[in-house]
Amino acid sequence: MAVEWTLTIEGRNEFGETCRKEVRIDKSWESLFDGDIGLSIGDSKRIMAALQNAVVNHEAETYALLRRVCPECHTFRPRQGLHDTPDPNRLRHR
Repeated sequence: MAVEWTLTIEGRNEFGETCRKEVRIDKSWESLFDGDIGLSIGDSKRIMAALQNAVVNHEAETYALLRRVCPECHTFRPRQGLHDTPDPNRLRHR
């Protein structure tokens, strides 16, 4: 391996949770001698796919967490367990 690039993206939500995603790109001596300088379109697609995955997952987790906050008292509503009976008023918090 001649060159190794590590790209890191880090996101933090308002609850202080951090999400970090790293993408590593390796360049071999042979590819450098063949004129493969810089990032290829394939490298760019890998980077964008990893970054999009990290951003969407973190935003979806944050959204799900924010939906649990009661708009009136700003506390977390209880979660319904997997084995509990369905409650039609589960989004209401008193």
